[in-house]
Amino acid sequence: MILERLYKWGRHLPGPPRALLRLLASRCFERGGYPLAGPLSVCRMCSATPLGAYLEGIYEPGATQMITRMVQPRCVCVDVGAHIGYLTLLLAKLVAEDGRAIALDAHPEDAEKVRSNVEINSYGPRVQVENMAVSDATCHRVKFSP
Repeated sequence: MILERLYKWGRHLPGPPRALLRLLASRCFERGGYPLAGPLSVCRMCSATPLGAYLEGIYEPGATQMITRMVQPRCVCVDVGAHIGYLTLLLAKLVAEDGRAIALDAHPEDAEKVRSNVEINSYGPRVQVENMAVSDATCHRVKFSP
């Protein structure tokens, strides 16, 4: 609780002192995950970087509001391009135990972060994480040249 207040208080400091204080406070959260705010205030999240917008509950406010209004318990939802899983956690919370959230991300490290964040919040049974790319069209293997 004290570290959470310290992190939030740090936003009122000028430039470099603010950055240093917030970085130190955020690193203390890393082991058990950062406490989130807003609609995910009951959740925690780990990441390799400080998550100011997540901690303050201001990440993707439009998308968060729309998802919160539309998703009901027992829904099945897909988070395409899940990144580190913020919206995946929101979906998992909203679909409740009878629903499913599927997180897709092409980057292996991000998919692993989503898995970790799902595990920290005990959402495992209702969330499926897949490391894959998704497209809206059929495509063939493309050979890229430097």
